[in-house]
Order: sequence, then structure tokens, then C-alpha cells
Amino acid sequence: MDEKKVSFIVPVYKTELYLERSLKSLLEQDYENVEIVVVADGKSDEAKRIYDKLHRKDKRLVKYVTQDHAGACRARNEGFTHTTGDYVCFWDSDSYIEPGEVRVWVRCFENHPELSFVYSGYTILSEPRHYYESMPFDPYLLTCHNYISTMNPMKREVFPGFDENIKSLQDWDMWLTIVEKGGKGWMLEDSGFNTEPAKKGSITFEGCSPENWSERYEAVRKKHNITGRTVAFTSIGNAFRAQQLAKLYKQDYVAYNGRVPASTKKIYNIGLYADSANYSTQIFCDLPKEIKKYTHWTGIDIESIFSRVPYKAIKPFVAALNNIDFHYCENETTMSMLEEIGIDVKKMKVMPLPMEVKPVAMPKKFKVYYEDDPGGHQLITSVINACPDITFENTEGAEITDYACFLAITASDMPSENLKRFVAADRYVISTYRELYAGYTEPNIEKIINAIREVKRRWRKRDFNLKAGKAYREMLNLDIFRKEIIDETSD
Repeated sequence: MDEKKVSFIVPVYKTELYLERSLKSLLEQDYENVEIVVVADGKSDEAKRIYDKLHRKDKRLVKYVTQDHAGACRARNEGFTHTTGDYVCFWDSDSYIEPGEVRVWVRCFENHPELSFVYSGYTILSEPRHYYESMPFDPYLLTCHNYISTMNPMKREVFPGFDENIKSLQDWDMWLTIVEKGGKGWMLEDSGFNTEPAKKGSITFEGCSPENWSERYEAVRKKHNITGRTVAFTSIGNAFRAQQLAKLYKQDYVAYNGRVPASTKKIYNIGLYADSANYSTQIFCDLPKEIKKYTHWTGIDIESIFSRVPYKAIKPFVAALNNIDFHYCENETTMSMLEEIGIDVKKMKVMPLPMEVKPVAMPKKFKVYYEDDPGGHQLITSVINACPDITFENTEGAEITDYACFLAITASDMPSENLKRFVAADRYVISTYRELYAGYTEPNIEKIINAIREVKRRWRKRDFNLKAGKAYREMLNLDIFRKEIIDETSD
């Protein structure tokens, strides 16, 4: 017998068609120490028949409870009182858990005792099937929208009870309450379960309807004192940066498949790429007219449009872009390219995306962080092979404190975010970008190697790139962006 017990509370209300399959998916897990409490939200002879049939074969179905119809939250709270598990999970009776999932849950709790709950994405059994991808645990982003399904396990002691006075989004309210009390979560990869599409009359269907969603969303936010947010950041190609800015300025992040909060006065989109151009501009078309629509061009995105969007498609694309109130650009080159395709120059301004940056102490070992693209890969590989005494790395998420130099050899003319980070940290940069303090070098192996050797010589002497670092920190200062974008829309 597995040591830790997992309790499932399964409310039933007009879902008898799916109940047997749902319960069987729980009973067929390869983890034995499971108990299941079924709560009928209103008398149901069919649900009782299904329960009795399965209970005769498997006593892990420990109890069948009937209550007068009072909603799923009441049923869940009532069901919890009949459980004894170390971990509890509130399971929808029209959903089916993936094989082996419970054992994955328990193993994760055992390996990470600091966790209060674990969660994953899931698959909606629509035509075609739709995979709902969750997000890595981030307490701030949870205040923007719910990315954790009800049907995920938590430690028994952290369950705060479902607020029965909230009409919908009760799961969001519950997770917020747990996190506000210090609870921590962990996202598991892939889909943890399959679920039937929301049916008319269900909490999910009614709560997500256009006429109800905004009011009920704001009711949860008001309860948790989530106020003062007037700007919503979004991005289809650079979600991390949009999320980062939302947290920096204590504003909202909106996923592309999400809805814009009623308090939003301005939406700020980062990046419009050729591969998703039509989809990217759609979010602006669906917004109320009173919301100001801004986009920020990273440079790489406009390059992709020049190289991939057919000439005949440029005109309607530009028409959609001119519905945007204002365009911000990373640099003058980006702005010139936008003007070339027909964007009104009066609606454009150069203002790099801000960063929290500061001088960072140099590492004791000389290492080079590099980035490339298909156009520069062969050259940078040759450079690495020619310098066996130097360590080159391009690990995603690496700490800037580990590197003394940044090397960028690409076919693009647009500097990356990494270049800004490294220069602002007083690092020397060697790149094929023709930007201020970008350490331009021709794409020539000998010249690149000589530049690296020169930076290493300066590193030994502790001769750092102080002038450039100061200039970039001033340019990327958070207050510049705050005054331009945030303060303008604050109440």
C-alpha cells in the first residue's frame, strides 16, 4: 500500500453521462492509496446507481453524499468533510485523469516538501481537441488571471474552503487565498487530464459568458484587493517580457487567448511577427474603442515582416497596423523600416523597453556568452574551435555574473535584449550590430578573435565598459517608461 493517501471529491450535477468513465479513470490509477467521495448536488438515482455498481467492486469509493441542490462549491466543501487524505483533489465528474498521474503528484510532493499544491495543463475534448497550457508558478501572474484548474491536488492543511458567495471563478479565488497565506505551487509538464467542453448551465459556461465574465472577474479581484491596474501587457512572441513588465510596474498581463480586464485603459503589445501577423493584430480589433492600443517593435519582428510577408499582403497588414494608436520602437533602424512600409511617422517614437539593470561584478574566470542565428552559426562555431583556451556558452537563463563578454554574430541588424543586459552591466560586447556601444565587428573570424583577445586583456586589467554601462542604464531606466506609459493612464 502506498503511504500517503489522496482524496478525490467528485460533485455530480447533470453529468451522469460521464460519471462512470470519470470514476473509472481515478480507480485505474497505478497508485493504490486513494479514496473517492461522490457528492450528488441534488438527488440523482442514476448517479447513485453508478456509484453502487462501482463501489461493490472497489471499496476505495468510500462514500456517496446527497445534498439539496446548492452548487458545486457547497458540494466540494461538504465532500471535503468526509475525506481523510493527506492530499485532496476536487474532481469534475466530466473529466478523466491521465494514467499514472496520481503517482506523479505524490512523487512531486515528496521530492518538494515546501509545495502546497501541484498542477498541470489539460486537454478539452472538443473538435478539434484543445490543449490548455498552464504557466510556471508565479504569485504575481496569478493575480492577473487564473492558470490553475480546480482539478489539481493540494495538501489537506492548506485548503481554505470554497467561497460559496462567489458566483464563479471560485477556483481562482481559492488558489489566490492559498498563495496569499504563503502557499507555493509547481507546474507539471504536459496534460494531466482530459475534460468535456463546458455545457450550458455549468459554472464554467455561465461564468465565462461575455455578459458575466467581467463582473465576476472583478468581484474576485476586489475581494483580494487587486486594484490600480490600468495597463495590460501582452505578447504572442515574447510573453516573458510582457509578464516581466507587468510585474515591474504592478500592472496586468493578458495572454493572447485571454480577456482584457474592465479596468484597462491601455493595452501594450510587444512584438508583431510575420508568422503570427494576422493573429497578433486581432487582439487590437476586438478591443473597445476607448482603450488605447500601443505596440512595441523589437526590430526582429519588422525584419521578419520584410522577409516573409508577400508584397500583396503588406497593404492590408499596414491598414490593420494604422488602427493602433501608437508604435514604440527599439531603435532608429526599426522606425525607418516601419516608415518604409507605410506606418505614419507621427505615430512612432524610439523608446527601448526598460530593464532593471545595475553594474554587476566581473567573474573570476573569463567566459563568453554568445548568441547566433542560422546566418552566423558557422562563423561563431569556427571562432569557438579556434579559441580552445576560452569558454563559450549560450545556456538559456544563464546568470550574467558568470560572463565577462557578450558575443553576437547574426545575419540580423537588430540587437537583442541580451546586448542591452550585458552593456548595462558594464560588459564589453562584440557583435555585428551597428548600434551605439554594440562593439561592432565585421563578420570575419580573425577580427572577431582579435576583439575577444582584446576584451580578455581588458578584463585582466579590470578595465570595464563603464561609459557604455552608464549610458545604457540611463536609457533603460524604469522611470522613463513609467512616465510615458503608466502614469498617463493612472487614476
